[in-house]
Amino acid sequence: MSASNDSPILFPDSSTRIALPRKTERLLLRPYLSEDADAFYAYVSDAVTVRFEPYPPLDRAEAEAELAGRISNPDFIAICLPPDETHPFGHVIGHLFFSPCAFSTWEIGWMLHRENWHNGYAVEAASAAIGAAFADGIAHRVIAMCNPENTASVHLAQRLGMRHEGTLVRNLWFTRSNTGEPIWLDTAMYAILAEEWNTTTTN
Repeated sequence: MSASNDSPILFPDSSTRIALPRKTERLLLRPYLSEDADAFYAYVSDAVTVRFEPYPPLDRAEAEAELAGRISNPDFIAICLPPDETHPFGHVIGHLFFSPCAFSTWEIGWMLHRENWHNGYAVEAASAAIGAAFADGIAHRVIAMCNPENTASVHLAQRLGMRHEGTLVRNLWFTRSNTGEPIWLDTAMYAILAEEWNTTTTN
């Protein structure tokens, strides 16, 4: 049985994405490239930068394999400083994870090399992606999920105008203790609707 025109679209066409590359006031958002290998390794190998990621610091071979996957995965968007003579495609300093979910909801995540923290780059990049998804009509709702102990991500979600919708208690784990037991973690959930974004950005 085929769905009628009035039926909800549970999952979007996987080709539906915001247009890239995309320039902001200070940044360039684009897909990952093989030329990003050194810059990518610099931040995914840093223990402080990846503290709240579901993986430990990556070695060079692991970083190269991860980058190869991200080059072909449109869910990952490279956050770059503008091109210059040394970096003709822009210098990668982090990334957004921006992935379509069910019912016109998109999930966003972010990570920035700690050398570039406290400059407002993450909020600038995330704002550009969220704004584009809402403006293009491909998103009704954008969510962000983070460890509540990751205060930088919590503050970023708040700066984006997202509301705290709740906290999942001990719902996932990535590592085990010395005795082999899962180390359970909480997940804070934030979200914003298209109409709320429009209100936030016009005030």
